[in-house]
Amino acid sequence: MPKVNPADKASNIAQARDRRRKKISTDQKLLMAMETLLKNGEEFSTTTIERLSEAAGISRATFYLNYKDKGDLVTHLFEQVKVEIIESAGQWFVSAGTTTYDDIKRTISGILGVYKEHYVILSALHQTAQTNPDLALLARDFKDALCDASCQALNQLKQAGRANTAADDMVAKLLTLAIDNVSTLQPELLDESSFKISCDAWSHITWSALGTAHNK
Repeated sequence: MPKVNPADKASNIAQARDRRRKKISTDQKLLMAMETLLKNGEEFSTTTIERLSEAAGISRATFYLNYKDKGDLVTHLFEQVKVEIIESAGQWFVSAGTTTYDDIKRTISGILGVYKEHYVILSALHQTAQTNPDLALLARDFKDALCDASCQALNQLKQAGRANTAADDMVAKLLTLAIDNVSTLQPELLDESSFKISCDAWSHITWSALGTAHNK
């Protein structure tokens, strides 16, 4: 096995680091461009790569150096959002048996906070999934994972004797899908003036549907 010159190795490491930094910078530029275009009334689904690149201040060549197409961009950006949404649920998706109403309020606030922060990515995913089978599958798998986690949380509440006796898996699934759909399609409900009201409303709906009043 040939020996690697230490200088060459250091150079390769530096180049790899620079590529990562450039990729992060490109991600941020494209994300800001997506936000700007969305605020100006442009739909991500009809925005061309040329228009997106121009708004981001990068060349089309740079875009294609990092992504195959818009679907690939959305997939990349959404991977981190998925993790953040699951983590933001806190105790609810880990050990729901002892969950209180205040815990639910913190969970809902955390989840909606992620939707608020990343509404551009979530909106782009929703729009692109209408015509892109791969993204449609990505979105469906994500929704299924959220629904499964909610059903698991409900079952833990039942085992602890703290669940609404009328609640079943379908109630948990429909509630989860409702929160996801409303938060994605109506981001204005998550702006500064409406965020707390929305959190309180969803917390009330969630606990009324799944929990018991005397355990509030």
